[in-house]
Amino acid sequence: MTFIEAFEKIKKSKKKDFVSYADCAIQVELIDSDAFGIMYIQIKDGVVLIEPYDYVDNDVSIKVLSKDMVRILTGRLNVSTALKKGLVKTSHDSDVVNVLSEIAGK
Repeated sequence: MTFIEAFEKIKKSKKKDFVSYADCAIQVELIDSDAFGIMYIQIKDGVVLIEPYDYVDNDVSIKVLSKDMVRILTGRLNVSTALKKGLVKTSHDSDVVNVLSEIAGK
């Protein structure tokens, strides 16, 4: 799978397009050997935006496999569990990562 294919799969997997979460941005680095790349998830005025490029001015950056990102955004994998198991690694401890649960409808 290419990065763009993984990105499209992730973008389509989100359950919500609008959340009641403060504006924030998460840089997502996919660490798949065949789909390595950077994308971002941003909440702006409650609208969820997912785009396939580097977002330098982010609140937190994470590293994750594309399959785990899909599982998180579809609600099949809890963000807290993913962090505890080391499936998601963050640049620093931040509650912003929890917005992923809202996008998943959890």
